[in-house]
This record gives sequence, structure tokens and C-alpha cells, in this order.
Amino acid sequence: MNAQAEAILREVAEALRKAPARITLRGAVPAARPFLAAMLHRAIASPLLVVTAGNAEAERFHREAAFWLARGERALLFPSREVLPFEPLSPEPGIAAARIETLAALAAGGGRPLLVAPLEAVLQHLIPRGRLLLARLEVRRGDTLSWERLRRHLLQWGYRPVERAAEPGDFAQRGGIVDLFPPGEGSPVRVELFGDEVDSIHRFDPETQRNTGPLERFVVLPAREIFLDGGVLGTLNKHLVAPEGAPEGGESWLAQQAAALPGLEHYAAALLHSRQTIVDYLPAPPVVLLDEWPDLESRASRLADEIAKGVARAALPGLADPDRAFVPFENWRTSLADQPVVQLDLFGLSPDADREVALEFATGRTFLAADEAAPGRGGHLPAAARTLATAQR
Repeated sequence: MNAQAEAILREVAEALRKAPARITLRGAVPAARPFLAAMLHRAIASPLLVVTAGNAEAERFHREAAFWLARGERALLFPSREVLPFEPLSPEPGIAAARIETLAALAAGGGRPLLVAPLEAVLQHLIPRGRLLLARLEVRRGDTLSWERLRRHLLQWGYRPVERAAEPGDFAQRGGIVDLFPPGEGSPVRVELFGDEVDSIHRFDPETQRNTGPLERFVVLPAREIFLDGGVLGTLNKHLVAPEGAPEGGESWLAQQAAALPGLEHYAAALLHSRQTIVDYLPAPPVVLLDEWPDLESRASRLADEIAKGVARAALPGLADPDRAFVPFENWRTSLADQPVVQLDLFGLSPDADREVALEFATGRTFLAADEAAPGRGGHLPAAARTLATAQR
């Protein structure tokens, strides 16, 4: 660990502990930022929320910050949906699964995670944390579980009935065999029911359909960020038009239509009357780390345009209320005044802060090869290797 950076971050952490403050780390080059975030996370006693401009930046930041964390520390990624607001499209299954996994991990509580999220995901209103906790269904071999109860649970939490379960969020049923692919599982799971008893559980290969290994238990997480209970279906009944001959208002028809509706996630907060955001899922108020403020402002401007265009083409226009789906950026900006905030700034373009700290960085190759002030021959490389090994024990 660079001794200067360590001392600076300890000082920053101490200042943030005393009172909410806005501190700028001036000269923080992009390559060093994940390292700085990991070291800051180690120095503070609260969760750390890193806000980036977009998904690509968040994924890179998360990957590199996780590399620098000590064993036992958690780095989580909460991506945006990567579909335009109110677009009649649902997130790609992998993105949906990643979001659900992170929400479930945070809802379970414990620890003080380092959470990385793009601005759009930070501003989104989400399904209430308490509702998500109720969605967790643990299935064990030998449990009593009827097909009808399992089917109802899967439909309520957004699983798609298909011929073959091949992607996260799919489920298929043949007699007493139920195949499903819950988020968080690396492969689909096959449950064999003998009457109302779970007789066996196996992972299986979706291509060959062959079992690949037995399981004693697994957890069924929601497939989508929506809960289709009677209240939600009742609201949707006012906004969906039944085709000719369909039993209008029938709950079975409504459930099938809602489960198949692309982009229903956009309306989840409105349907569930939720104003919670990702911060409400954290175990304690976080320190907020802003990754280059001008980039966040630019993304906020584009997001406002996307939301305006999305409202015009929404599948459920009566529910397409931007303020029910997102925290307005200006409101979020104002809320930062009451929170501990660290700004990573390269060119001096961030808003005024209570305190500014100048950082000096060499390039990684120059730093590692430098002889001056380096312990022993070979420059800083041996010391860096020892530091990394110690941190990851």
C-alpha cells in the first residue's frame, strides 16, 4: 500500500466520521480510483457507495476494487437495466439476475459492503426491501412443497413458463418434474416432486438436459423486480385491455398477461407504492464516492431526455410517471449536502467542497520500476506483491 495514500485516506475517514462533509480528492487518475475506493472502504466504519456515470464504468470499477479488497470484504455491483426508461422491453436475463442477486444480498443484511452502481440505478425507485425479503423461498430435499404452491410463487415473482428452462427466470413443468433457473444459480435446477414432497434436486445442463450433480437445497430468488399479488393485478386491470373473448378482470388472465408484459419492471415502484432506492437496502447510511462529477451531470441530462421520450412510448401510459420511477437528479444532488461525500476529481471541475486534498500519482509501470525510496532492489514491485498478498490472506 502506498503510505501517502493510506495516510490521506485515514485522514479523510476521520473527517467524515466527525460530521457529514464533502471532500474532493484532486488529481485522482482513473486507474487509481478502484484502489483508492478499496482503501477508503477499509478506513471507514460504514458502507461505501460508489456512483459512476454508466454501466461500463461501474463494471470496471467493481472488478478492480474487488481485486484490492481484503479477504472477507464484499464488493457488490448493482447495474442499471440497460433498457431505456419505460421502453416496452425487459432487461436482458443476465442483467436482471445480477440486479436481483445484489438486492437479495443487501436485503439479507450484514457487513458493510462496497457497492458500485451507475447513476441511473442509484436514482431508481425499487421494490420495497421488506417485500423482497418475503420472496426468498428455500427448497430442501424432503420438504413438503406442492406444485401449485411453487407455480404460484414463480408466477408472482416474474418467472416465465417455457418449454425448456435455459435462462435465468425460466421455469418448465412436466408431470412431477419442475425445471427452473433462479438468479444466483450458475445453471438451472431440476426438482422432482413425489406428490407434495421434494424427492430430489439436481443441477442440469440446459443443452443436453442431463443432470450434472445433486443438491440438498437451493434458494429461489425473484426473477424480476415485480410482485404480482392481488393488489398489483387489481391496478393492472385498470390499464390492460383484455382481448376479445378473454375473461375480463379474471385474475388468471391478468397474471398471465402481466407475467408476459415486457418492461413491467419500469412500473414496479408505482405499482408497489415504493419510494425506496438502493440506499435503503444498505445496512447503514453510506459514504458516497462520486466518480467524476461532470460525467454524472452529463449522464443525468441524457437520462432526463431518455425518460421524456420513454413516457411518450410507454406500454402503460397511465403508470408512466417519471417521479414515481426515479428520484429527480436535482433532488438527489440536494440530498448529498446531508451525507458524507468524497469526490474523485482529475481536472478540478467538481463542485466546491468543504475540503480538498491533492493526490500525486505516477503511472503504474513507472511506480513499480522506480528505485528511489523503494525498499530493496527491484523498485517497488516486491513491496507491492507483499502488500497484495497480505491484504488477500
